Amino acid sequence: MSKAGQKILNALQEFSAVLESGEPLENHFTVRTYAMPVEPAEYDGPAVRAVRERYSMSQGVFARFLCVSSATIQSWEQGRRVPSPIARRLLDEMAASPEHFRARFAQLTAPRETQALLSSTSERNKKPGRSAKKARVRVN
Repeated sequence: MSKAGQKILNALQEFSAVLESGEPLENHFTVRTYAMPVEPAEYDGPAVRAVRERYSMSQGVFARFLCVSSATIQSWEQGRRVPSPIARRLLDEMAASPEHFRARFAQLTAPRETQALLSSTSERNKKPGRSAKKARVRVN
């Protein structure tokens, strides 16, 4: 058996022994519990626009940040379409954590020298053939 296979088998045996002992799992393992809403909030046109305007972004910049087209943002804001669940989850996070996102946007709008320093470690992790695109963001 491989080393990885043996490691998995040992961990399962340890887990089984703790279950059989009746002791709380927390005494032997790291146990984390997360409370999260099952579904992200619903966003109609005015709600999407309110999140975008909270960060003083144009539809184009907001679209680039969310990795969707400007036409998609327009259709959300005009009520012709609704954001996908993953987009709604991100909108929830943006609405709940404005300090975090303002700081993040400030990093993205830093002068080129600062951006080079901030992204030097991420350049090593990039996939070949992908180039970064820049968009202007105004942060209040």
